[in-house]
Amino acid sequence: MRVRDLDVVFLSYDEPRAEEFWQDLRAKCPWAKRVHGMKGFDRAHKTAASEATTDHFITIDADCLVDPGFFEITVDDALLTERTIVSWPGRNHVNGLVYGGGSIKCWPRAHVLAMRSHESAPPEARSVDFAYNTDVSQSDAPHPIDALVPFGEVFGNGSPLHAFRSGFRAGARLALADGTRPLRYGRTHDLTPLMLHWLLIWLSIGADAENGLWCVYGARLGCAKVSFEDWDYTAINDFDWFDQYWSEEIAPRFAGDATVCPRSGDRWNDGALADACAALGAELRDLAGLAVVDLDATQSAFFKSIYEPPRPLNSLDRMATMFRRGAGVGQDAIRAADYCAVAAAAGQTNAMHSLARAYQQGEGRPRSRARAVELWREASALGNRFAAYELGRLYRRGWGWGIAKDPARAQALLRLAGDRGFPAAHAELAEMYLAGEGGPVDRRRALFHLTLAGVGDPTLHERTAALRDELDPTSGAGPSA
Repeated sequence: MRVRDLDVVFLSYDEPRAEEFWQDLRAKCPWAKRVHGMKGFDRAHKTAASEATTDHFITIDADCLVDPGFFEITVDDALLTERTIVSWPGRNHVNGLVYGGGSIKCWPRAHVLAMRSHESAPPEARSVDFAYNTDVSQSDAPHPIDALVPFGEVFGNGSPLHAFRSGFRAGARLALADGTRPLRYGRTHDLTPLMLHWLLIWLSIGADAENGLWCVYGARLGCAKVSFEDWDYTAINDFDWFDQYWSEEIAPRFAGDATVCPRSGDRWNDGALADACAALGAELRDLAGLAVVDLDATQSAFFKSIYEPPRPLNSLDRMATMFRRGAGVGQDAIRAADYCAVAAAAGQTNAMHSLARAYQQGEGRPRSRARAVELWREASALGNRFAAYELGRLYRRGWGWGIAKDPARAQALLRLAGDRGFPAAHAELAEMYLAGEGGPVDRRRALFHLTLAGVGDPTLHERTAALRDELDPTSGAGPSA
């Protein structure tokens, strides 16, 4: 279907350049509609869906300047399903990232009207992102289009507040892993490689852009606040909270006349801002293990001039998941395995793990446990935690498949999976130490691994507490590994 045959809705709230970008959009897309001033992300998108008359509609955020070529493209009808959100990448003007943040999206109208996201999410969801926030069995998306070039440029830096808010929200969202706060424990491996890549760019790049240092400072503060404070991170959905936080705490902290924003007239002490930004960077390096760097304007501009964003191979894995589950498309195990095979050949280790499962279970591929083990070994060697866990379980139990029972090797692989941020591996290790597998019973080591396993499985907390009560609390803190 042609983009020209779909309704286009411009979403604006208080963005400093909203009027400028709205007029630009109307010149490129005369049929565009506008939803303005709706408080709340869920409410704004539902209003957009109500304004749309086509079964699928496109949203453009008010800080996105759209390439005119976008309105000449077509969308594969296979992607226009009842639950699939399609996302075209945009380039962030401040830090050069090309990804779904602030990008152009195509939504199924009925799905948006039914979803409960952001401020309307159920209490247990604590939702802050469309990627995992709908309660219609979770949406099958966003499914990114692997465009060679971005279709828009995102200017999240129209004023100091605007830049601070965009950075803060990104830093907070990207520091979360399915609602948990892994950086509190220095567990960068709990973030996907792509999320960690995006987070580090937000935390380091942008000093050359107008209000760019505000964006970097916001990202660092949002990341630190989520990671190190017991703070309700869903506040990032509330722009009233941001206004109050800005006016009462942030702006007064950097009051001064040294620097002025030509667009908004805001004034601040840039030296104090740079010092605070550097202090946060040091904190994130020391406490969270993040490779944050402090770059001046020239270094930041140079980085952006040579930076090439990673190709989003995860889209192939998402397509495999859709066909495996029959989510939005016809269930087809063979096509699911085919997508996994393409992504695996390109080096995507999660796809290697999924393909191994297909061979293990005989779904979409002839059953071959030997081939499954081969793929798990390759993926584990490349750093995949799931593959290391599967191999560890095989060596622990000696189920065959060309693998003999080997408790020492099982412990090494499970420890590797645990170190890469897979809590279930620590639960297996705890069981081994309690049962004396591979050595004498070691209840203190078991307690250590059971505690780590509880980070991902709260049902283990009671068992962990019981084991802790059985041990003498004065006999030592236990092993460090």
